[in-house]
Amino acid sequence: MKLFYFDETIKNFELHNKFREIISYLEMLPFSDEIFATQIAYAWYLYSEGEFINQDVSDDWKFYEDKLINKIKFAIEKCKNLPKTCFIVAYSLEISGMDFSEEVMFDYEKQSHVCYELCIQNCKNAQLSELCKFISTNRKTQLKFSTLTSLFPNSTIIDDYFKSVL
Repeated sequence: MKLFYFDETIKNFELHNKFREIISYLEMLPFSDEIFATQIAYAWYLYSEGEFINQDVSDDWKFYEDKLINKIKFAIEKCKNLPKTCFIVAYSLEISGMDFSEEVMFDYEKQSHVCYELCIQNCKNAQLSELCKFISTNRKTQLKFSTLTSLFPNSTIIDDYFKSVL
């Protein structure tokens, strides 16, 4: 089971560094856990790592920050039963939460923990559950290589990020 949505349109946008277009495109697709988690993942990654991709992306940091904050707020209010969304919200809050914690007005550390727990409770996929437990326990558990290749099978900037840090 892959964690993030991917298709040829996203591949083409990435090849041409059209990252705003990826988020706009994903927002036009029918709502699902996978698609919404992908929207959050791109907004988070481009907000936090955009300047390392190319200079054009770093000029858009406010756009990505606004997208990320609005999507996280929505997810926390309305998506507690969506495990992929809960995972990426928890991860993005854990990694970047303090950068925008005044904007979202909640304890990002506590909310990150809550979202990891919600992911584990609602997850019906052993690999996503394994990943969530691995990260939420500060990497004290084992993570199988097959879990990584299953959850991150594509060569998107997001999949590549997770494969390299995990």
